[in-house]
This record gives sequence, C-alpha cells and structure tokens, in this order.
Amino acid sequence: MRARGPLAQVWSDLADLFSHEDRRFWFLFVAAILLQAGFWYLATPGPRLLALEVRLPENAVRGVLWTATLLLVIPFLLGTLLRFQPAETRLNAGKARFGIVVVLAVWAVSLPLLFFSADDRAIQLAYPWPGSWAGSTITTLTLWSGIYLLYYVAFEYFFRGFLLQLVAGKWGTPAGIWFQATAATLITLGRPLTEVLVALPLSILLGVLVVRSRSLLYPVVLHWLLGVSTDVFSLYHQKLFFP
Repeated sequence: MRARGPLAQVWSDLADLFSHEDRRFWFLFVAAILLQAGFWYLATPGPRLLALEVRLPENAVRGVLWTATLLLVIPFLLGTLLRFQPAETRLNAGKARFGIVVVLAVWAVSLPLLFFSADDRAIQLAYPWPGSWAGSTITTLTLWSGIYLLYYVAFEYFFRGFLLQLVAGKWGTPAGIWFQATAATLITLGRPLTEVLVALPLSILLGVLVVRSRSLLYPVVLHWLLGVSTDVFSLYHQKLFFP
C-alpha cells in the first residue's frame, strides 16, 4: 500500500481530533471560544480602557447587555438545543452551608486587600465602570449594583458553569477547573495589573466553589460582592462616594 502524502496525513490527524462521537462537544467548545472572543472585544473593560473610552453609565450598561447576550443567552440557547444544561449552571441552593461559609470567609479576608488596592490609580481609572455617577447617590449606587449583578450572573454562568462543565465532561473536573480559570484570566488582559494577577487564583477558587457547592449561586454572589466592594472603595479613595 502506498504511503499517504503529508496533506493526507494532516487531514487524517485533524479528523481524529474532531471525532463524530464528540461532535456536540466540539461544536459547543468552538462556539464558546468565539463567544469569549466577542465578549473581550465588545463587553469587557479591557479594550475600552486601552481605547481610553469615557466611563459613563450608558457605556457600562451597554457592556453588561453584551455580556448577558454573549455569555448567558446564547450559551443557554445552544445548551438547551443540544441538551447540555448541567446542574452546576443553576442558581439553586445546592450545598448551602458550604457555599455561605466560603463566600463570607473569602469576602471578609478580601475586604482589607480590596480597600488598599483601590487606592491604586490604575484601579481608580477602571472602576467603577459607570464612573463617578455610580457613587453620586445611594439610589445610583443601588441601581448600578443591581445592573452589575446581571454581569456577574452571565460571567459565572459561562466560565464556572457552561465552560467548566463542558470541559469536565470530556477530560475530567480538574481539567475543567484549570481550563475555565485560564480562559477567565485571559479575559482580564487590558485591565489593571492587580486584577490580572488575582484573576487566576480567584478563578480556580470559584471553580472549586461551584463544584463543591453544586450551585452557581455562590460564585455569583462572591464575585459580585468583590466587584461592588472594589467600586465602593475606589469611589471612597477618589472622594466621589456620595459627594
């Protein structure tokens, strides 16, 4: 039998990577990569900071809506059509005692670190996302915190729910945790260096939290608390907190 040429060998190797039995996985995996790329360009503060976009409420709301579309609505629809909706993508009670203890403990330990890091000019130039408007009154702060919650629901659904469980189903839970942590860290490129450095350990922790608690609720609440706390401390250091 004549040996196959180089191009035929490459084609065969590529075909082996995308086996017919795993077609659902590869379709969702490729879709997730494309959605993440769209999220970075259209919804994350990173490109906006690099482009020196003015921090205004309308810009922040537009970013949150893009996030909800790319990381929540589209993955949910794709998962529903292809029957991929793991329990860990739900905002149910799960293992409540475990989740609540971890959330409160991590938040309490993080508060002093967030307070001092928010004195960094780089953090103040990035947060809060809507600018000084967020801290103008208790009403605007409450309104922004509610809008911001949607951002974290979408973010956690995609990374700690959809992406983690997708990879874990094929290569195991540790691989799923590491993959989503790496992806979530890359999303922070363009943001303040402090945030980039913290992203990997925090993403690993949130991945473990969703697996152990069997619910997306606790990563959402913890991430949201950290985000709102950063906004409040940033406003405080800039003397923009209820001026």
